[in-house]
Amino acid sequence: MGSAILTKPPIAERAEGFTRAGSERIPGKYPFQLDWIFLEEKHRNKGQLTKLLAELLEFPKGKGVMAICSPHKFHSRADGDLGSATRGIAKPTL
Repeated sequence: MGSAILTKPPIAERAEGFTRAGSERIPGKYPFQLDWIFLEEKHRNKGQLTKLLAELLEFPKGKGVMAICSPHKFHSRADGDLGSATRGIAKPTL
């Protein structure tokens, strides 16, 4: 099983991400952001992630998508709280 989240953040938020990344690209050309993608380990290396991304990217077809690239630290807890993650840098992907 896998999941992914595609959002459309406000342009000011996108512009801030591009500035932090040192990118000269125009944030208005990247209206969508890939916020999250996850694939259970037992489904990896079987082409499933490619299928998930292909299906997800049908929605913004013809429009730019950016992604936040960051190392995450997730902590497993009995109450289901995944803990905190470090903030990343915006990278245009498409």
